[in-house]
Amino acid sequence: MLFIVFCSGKISHTQAISLDYCICNQYLLGMSTKSTILKCVAFFAVLAAGMPAHANDMDTRDAHDFSINFSLGNIGIGGVFPIEGGGNTFEGSFSLLNFGAEHNRTGFGVWFSPFSAFFWPNWGDRDVGNISLAHLNFYWNVLSHRGVYFGPFGSVNYLFVNDGVHWDRYMLTVGLQGGIRWETSRLNLPAFFVETGFRIIDGTGNFFVSAKIDLLPLLLSSLGRGWLLVVEGSQLLPSGE
Repeated sequence: MLFIVFCSGKISHTQAISLDYCICNQYLLGMSTKSTILKCVAFFAVLAAGMPAHANDMDTRDAHDFSINFSLGNIGIGGVFPIEGGGNTFEGSFSLLNFGAEHNRTGFGVWFSPFSAFFWPNWGDRDVGNISLAHLNFYWNVLSHRGVYFGPFGSVNYLFVNDGVHWDRYMLTVGLQGGIRWETSRLNLPAFFVETGFRIIDGTGNFFVSAKIDLLPLLLSSLGRGWLLVVEGSQLLPSGE
């Protein structure tokens, strides 16, 4: 598989490209956090859209019944509306080490996260202590093509902790999600996605919308010089290997 993103220079079929040769990396270095995130989103959008055309022949992918879902975690921003008393509130979210599986032929899949945190400033007693140690997400990708996916999902958050476990706290979510991801025959790595729908938080219903970026693009940008994008095999390796 040969794939080159925003790169200049003469590249052979099996050559590992230093990120120093990539325009994307040149833009990322020394930029503000907001600009870095936007550039990372653009980088992985092209990555997700372009790779499947070469690496992920669907006959090869369908030869396996299941593929593994894996994510280092994600960071999200969005909003919740309406809240008690009218108006709305900002939402921030963060998760770590998400994993699961997807049935390749039907698009049904599941995610589990052992750590999820939600931030709702100025929303009564919900502005602190919103850490969930069990997040289970079921989804159905009715559209999945060349790394782009879309479909309904439902999830539950439980085991909220703050000076002990709050057994009475929970969050139920149903809605639609869509995004881009990097796919191989047996692995799905999300890059960027958007969710919207309806939630029940401790018995109170609210609508929400959230945009999330995976930690991998942010990690790549922070590594900067010294990391290699291996064109053959689509692997990321430290310099010197």
